[in-house]
Amino acid sequence: MDVSKVPEFLRPLVPYVERWTAIGNDEVQARLAAARSDQAKMDDTRRFGELFTPELQEECALWTDREPITESEETSAFYFAIGVLDELDLLQSDEDRNTVNSHIEALTKFGSYRLASERMHAAKFLADFGDHASSAIEPLRTALDDEDHRVRVWAHYALYKIGGGDQAHIESIRDYLHDADNEVRTEAAPALGRIGPDAACGIPVLVDLIEDPRQDDFDVPVFMETLASIGADKSLAKETIKRATQSDSEWIRKEASEILKSMTDD
Repeated sequence: MDVSKVPEFLRPLVPYVERWTAIGNDEVQARLAAARSDQAKMDDTRRFGELFTPELQEECALWTDREPITESEETSAFYFAIGVLDELDLLQSDEDRNTVNSHIEALTKFGSYRLASERMHAAKFLADFGDHASSAIEPLRTALDDEDHRVRVWAHYALYKIGGGDQAHIESIRDYLHDADNEVRTEAAPALGRIGPDAACGIPVLVDLIEDPRQDDFDVPVFMETLASIGADKSLAKETIKRATQSDSEWIRKEASEILKSMTDD
């Protein structure tokens, strides 16, 4: 990373960012799992989260919009590190921004990958408001045609939660399990998992994804967790995940064993 290209107000965070971006993307999930059980790593990352205030996050967001992550190593590194904080539940949030109106506004912002991710999260958060987010129904319907398919997935989910459980939204989310983009598939799966037994229509596709050797090793656990979360056919889920414990991938075997154990403990 060229520190001279990082805005001065973000430079104190560079050492934390560099410690995380020094690893390969395919190692990220394994490192996150390790960090959770390593007090020193968690303390270091927690300090990063404390320093990265909502105000700095906003300034960083504006910077990443000016310097797209697809073109700048520096903004890409910060974007990745923010994802680490979020995954470890260490990313500070501004409670004043968690409102129906602020999320509706976020759905109208275009121009960068970060803003597309913001629209995706806005749709996801709106679902939590239930029928209190009725004013978001029309903006969410517009988001069903968003240029980013991740946004479409969570718009369907939000409309399902806000609008009273239309099965058509579940079927649309299931269809995104076939998307060519693995990021879309790994957003569609958790959305179905949140729905639970009513999302049983997604089970056959999830089984196929788990057993497809072309899937990225680090995506397969997402599909296994969803299969377990849906809970509509626990026997099939256990059989499928049990087969995954014999995978050639050490990561899949480990994750499958842990998911299977959690299902047995329930």
